[in-house]
Amino acid sequence: MTSETVSLNTLWDEVDFTPNDAQAEAIRHVGGPLYLTAGPGSGKTRVVLWRTVNLIVRHEVNPDEIFLSTFTEKAAQQLREGLRVLLNVASGHTGKPYDIGEMYIGTIHSLCQQLLSDRRFAPNRARDKAPRLLDDLGQYFYLYQKRNWTD
Repeated sequence: MTSETVSLNTLWDEVDFTPNDAQAEAIRHVGGPLYLTAGPGSGKTRVVLWRTVNLIVRHEVNPDEIFLSTFTEKAAQQLREGLRVLLNVASGHTGKPYDIGEMYIGTIHSLCQQLLSDRRFAPNRARDKAPRLLDDLGQYFYLYQKRNWTD
Protein backbone atom coordinates (compact mmCIF):
# COMPACT_ATOMS: atom_id res chain seq x y z
CA MET A 1 0.00 0.00 0.00
CA THR A 2 1.43 3.42 -0.93
CA SER A 3 0.92 6.75 0.80
CA GLU A 4 -1.63 7.67 -1.87
CA THR A 5 -3.81 4.65 -1.11
CA VAL A 6 -3.65 4.35 2.70
CA SER A 7 -6.67 6.16 4.11
CA LEU A 8 -7.09 7.86 7.42
CA ASN A 9 -10.07 5.61 8.09
CA THR A 10 -7.83 2.55 7.71
CA LEU A 11 -5.34 3.96 10.19
CA TRP A 12 -8.12 5.03 12.58
CA ASP A 13 -9.59 1.52 12.51
CA GLU A 14 -6.20 -0.02 13.27
CA VAL A 15 -5.70 2.06 16.41
CA ASP A 16 -9.39 2.10 17.39
CA PHE A 17 -9.90 5.87 17.04
CA THR A 18 -13.23 7.33 15.99
CA PRO A 19 -13.14 11.13 15.70
CA ASN A 20 -16.30 13.19 15.93
CA ASP A 21 -17.22 15.41 12.97
CA ALA A 22 -15.36 18.50 14.26
CA GLN A 23 -12.25 16.45 15.00
CA ALA A 24 -12.32 14.78 11.57
CA GLU A 25 -12.66 18.19 9.90
CA ALA A 26 -9.66 19.56 11.82
CA ILE A 27 -7.59 16.45 11.06
CA ARG A 28 -8.30 16.73 7.33
CA HIS A 29 -7.58 20.49 7.24
CA VAL A 30 -4.52 21.04 5.05
CA GLY A 31 -5.01 24.63 3.89
CA GLY A 32 -2.44 26.19 6.23
CA PRO A 33 -2.02 26.72 9.95
CA LEU A 34 -4.75 25.60 12.28
CA TYR A 35 -5.46 27.03 15.72
CA LEU A 36 -7.36 24.65 17.98
CA THR A 37 -9.22 25.85 21.03
CA ALA A 38 -11.14 23.47 23.21
CA GLY A 39 -11.57 22.51 26.83
CA PRO A 40 -9.65 19.91 28.81
CA GLY A 41 -10.22 16.34 27.71
CA SER A 42 -11.80 17.30 24.39
CA GLY A 43 -9.20 15.47 22.28
CA LYS A 44 -6.97 18.35 21.13
CA THR A 45 -3.79 16.31 21.40
CA ARG A 46 -5.22 13.42 19.38
CA VAL A 47 -6.44 15.84 16.70
CA VAL A 48 -3.01 17.48 16.48
CA LEU A 49 -1.36 14.06 16.24
CA TRP A 50 -3.69 12.80 13.53
CA ARG A 51 -3.53 16.05 11.58
CA THR A 52 0.25 15.77 11.59
CA VAL A 53 0.06 12.14 10.44
CA ASN A 54 -2.32 13.21 7.66
CA LEU A 55 0.08 15.92 6.50
CA ILE A 56 3.14 13.65 6.58
CA VAL A 57 1.65 10.41 5.24
CA ARG A 58 -1.17 11.46 2.94
CA HIS A 59 0.14 14.84 1.75
CA GLU A 60 3.88 14.10 1.92
CA VAL A 61 4.80 17.21 3.91
CA ASN A 62 8.35 16.96 5.24
CA PRO A 63 8.31 16.61 9.04
CA ASP A 64 10.96 19.33 9.41
CA GLU A 65 8.45 21.78 7.90
CA ILE A 66 5.93 21.14 10.70
CA PHE A 67 5.96 23.00 14.00
CA LEU A 68 4.07 21.51 16.97
CA SER A 69 3.89 23.70 20.03
CA THR A 70 2.21 23.33 23.37
CA PHE A 71 2.49 24.92 26.80
CA THR A 72 3.85 22.09 28.95
CA GLU A 73 6.80 19.73 28.63
CA LYS A 74 4.49 16.83 29.52
CA ALA A 75 2.19 17.61 26.59
CA ALA A 76 5.19 18.04 24.27
CA GLN A 77 6.47 14.61 25.31
CA GLN A 78 3.01 13.13 24.70
CA LEU A 79 2.99 14.66 21.21
CA ARG A 80 6.46 13.31 20.43
CA GLU A 81 5.72 9.76 21.62
CA GLY A 82 2.23 9.65 20.11
CA LEU A 83 3.55 10.80 16.76
CA ARG A 84 6.22 8.09 16.78
CA VAL A 85 3.59 5.43 17.46
CA LEU A 86 1.14 6.65 14.81
CA LEU A 87 3.82 7.10 12.15
CA ASN A 88 5.04 3.59 12.90
CA VAL A 89 1.52 2.29 12.23
CA ALA A 90 1.37 4.30 8.98
CA SER A 91 4.80 3.03 8.00
CA GLY A 92 3.48 -0.51 8.26
CA HIS A 93 0.97 0.33 5.53
CA THR A 94 3.13 2.49 3.27
CA GLY A 95 6.48 0.76 3.70
CA LYS A 96 8.09 4.19 4.12
CA PRO A 97 10.05 5.22 7.21
CA TYR A 98 9.11 8.60 8.70
CA ASP A 99 11.84 10.56 10.49
CA ILE A 100 10.70 13.24 12.93
CA GLY A 101 14.22 13.93 14.23
CA GLU A 102 14.38 17.40 12.64
CA MET A 103 10.77 18.31 13.49
CA TYR A 104 10.21 20.90 16.22
CA ILE A 105 7.97 19.49 18.94
CA GLY A 106 8.08 21.40 22.19
CA THR A 107 6.85 24.27 24.28
CA ILE A 108 6.61 27.82 23.07
CA HIS A 109 9.08 28.70 25.82
CA SER A 110 11.70 26.23 24.57
CA LEU A 111 11.27 27.61 21.04
CA CYS A 112 11.97 31.14 22.30
CA GLN A 113 15.02 29.84 24.21
CA GLN A 114 16.24 28.17 21.02
CA LEU A 115 15.80 31.38 19.02
CA LEU A 116 17.61 33.46 21.64
CA SER A 117 20.58 31.12 21.81
CA ASP A 118 20.82 30.50 18.06
CA ARG A 119 23.89 32.35 16.81
CA ARG A 120 22.49 32.61 13.28
CA PHE A 121 20.49 35.61 14.46
CA ALA A 122 23.50 37.52 15.86
CA PRO A 123 25.76 39.81 13.80
CA ASN A 124 28.65 37.76 12.38
CA ARG A 125 27.11 34.75 14.17
CA ALA A 126 28.88 35.75 17.38
CA ARG A 127 27.72 37.11 20.72
CA ASP A 128 29.55 38.98 23.45
CA LYS A 129 27.69 36.98 26.06
CA ALA A 130 24.91 34.43 26.06
CA PRO A 131 21.34 35.67 26.48
CA ARG A 132 19.78 35.23 29.91
CA LEU A 133 16.22 34.18 30.54
CA LEU A 134 14.80 35.79 33.65
CA ASP A 135 11.79 34.81 35.71
CA ASP A 136 9.23 37.43 36.80
CA LEU A 137 11.16 38.50 39.91
CA GLY A 138 14.46 38.62 38.03
CA GLN A 139 12.87 40.82 35.35
CA TYR A 140 11.47 43.13 38.01
CA PHE A 141 14.88 43.70 39.62
CA TYR A 142 17.00 43.63 36.47
CA LEU A 143 19.01 46.80 35.76
CA TYR A 144 20.34 46.76 32.25
CA GLN A 145 22.17 50.09 32.09
CA LYS A 146 24.39 50.05 35.16
CA ARG A 147 26.57 52.83 33.76
CA ASN A 148 23.87 55.37 34.66
CA TRP A 149 24.07 54.44 38.32
CA THR A 150 26.62 55.96 40.63
CA ASP A 151 28.20 54.24 43.61
